[in-house]
Amino acid sequence: MGLSGEAEEDVYIKHQDLCQDLNMDKDSANEAWQSYENIRQNYTLEGDQLHWLGCALYVACRKATAPTVGRANMLVEGNLVSLTRLLRLCNLSLIQFFSKSKKWADMTNLSPEFRDKINRLERNFAVSMVIFKKFQPIFNDMFVEPTNDQPRQSKSKKQRNLPCTPSRVFDFVWTLFVCVKSEFPEISDDLVNSYHLLLACCDLIYANTVMADRTDLLNNKFPGLPRNYGERNYQPPTEPPCIIYQLCSKHDGILVEAKGIKEYCWKNHMKKLFEKKVLRGEPKTLSGLLDLANFDLNLKAINKVYEEYVLSVGDFDERIFLGDDANTDIGTPTKLVGSTPIGDISEKLQAKRNLNQQMGSISQLTPATPLLLRYLRPVKGVAGV
Repeated sequence: MGLSGEAEEDVYIKHQDLCQDLNMDKDSANEAWQSYENIRQNYTLEGDQLHWLGCALYVACRKATAPTVGRANMLVEGNLVSLTRLLRLCNLSLIQFFSKSKKWADMTNLSPEFRDKINRLERNFAVSMVIFKKFQPIFNDMFVEPTNDQPRQSKSKKQRNLPCTPSRVFDFVWTLFVCVKSEFPEISDDLVNSYHLLLACCDLIYANTVMADRTDLLNNKFPGLPRNYGERNYQPPTEPPCIIYQLCSKHDGILVEAKGIKEYCWKNHMKKLFEKKVLRGEPKTLSGLLDLANFDLNLKAINKVYEEYVLSVGDFDERIFLGDDANTDIGTPTKLVGSTPIGDISEKLQAKRNLNQQMGSISQLTPATPLLLRYLRPVKGVAGV
C-alpha cells in the first residue's frame, strides 16, 4: 500500500518544504511524518498526499506544547501554527479538512478527547457560517453597503489616517464580534446566544457611528435612526442610542435575550478591553471607536488579540469569511451544514421563544438574567447548569 520510491521521495520533499514554510518545530515535523508513513503502510491514502500530510501535521501541532512569552514556566497547548495557513499551504479547504481529519482520526485511532476537538471545531464553523450569513443583511440594513471602497492614497510621504469606509467598518464589526465570542468558549457552538452576541456588537458600532456623526456611513432608510435625523437642527446624541429593539424586530432576534446578553456579557467585556488599553475611545460611553485617531489602532489591536487566541487554541480563524478567497478556503459548505446538528437558526429562535413563554410565570418571580450567565459563572458539580 506504500508509494514508489520516487513518489515517496517527492512526498517527503513536500513535507519538508511545508514544515519550513510553517516554521514547524523539528519534533512535531518528525512526529507527523512518522505518523503519515505508518498509516500509508496499512491504508491506501487516495487523492493528494499533501492533504493527508496536512491532517498529520495538525494532529502533531495540537499535541505539542510551547512556552508562553515572558512566562518560562507556563506552557500552552499547540505549537502556535496557524490552522488557516496550514490548510492554505496544503491546498485543503476547511470542508475537506473536516472530512479527511475524521478519516485520519479513525486510521490513527485518535483519543476520544481529540476527536471531540475536531467535532467541536466543525460545529463552531457551522455556527459561524450561519451567523455570518445573517450578519451581511443586518449590516446593510444599518449602514451603507460595503464595496471595494479602498481610500485614495495620499501623495504626501507622511501617511495620514483616513476616515473608515463601510467595508472597513464591516470587517471591524465582524472581527470584534469573533474576538469577544472567543472569550466565551461555551457559546461558540451555541447558535442562539452567538446570534444575540452579534446583535449586541452591531448595536455598539451603530451607536459609535451615530455619536461620531458619521452620516456618510449610515443607511438613511434604517428605522433606528435618531429623531430629527437629517433635519437642519439635528445634533448627534451624546449618549449611546440602543437599537436592539429594531434589530430584533426586523432580524428575528429575541428581545429579552439580546438585551440580557448586551448588558451582562457584551458591555462587561467591552469595559475590560478599554481598561486593558486594547481599545481606544471613551470608556464611560464605550464610544469613540471609529474616531480618526482611534479606528486604525482599534482594528489592529483587535486583530492582534484574536490572532493570539487562534494560534494558542488551534481554532479556525473566523475572519476567513472576510477574505477575497473565502470560497476557496471554505469549500462547499452545504454538505457540512446538513451533517452538523446545529439546526436552523429560525427554528432555534422560535424554540427559545416558546421556552421563554412556558417559563413566564417563573421569570416573574425571579430577576431576568440571560441564559449566557451560566457560562460566565459555571457551577461546579451540577450537571446541565
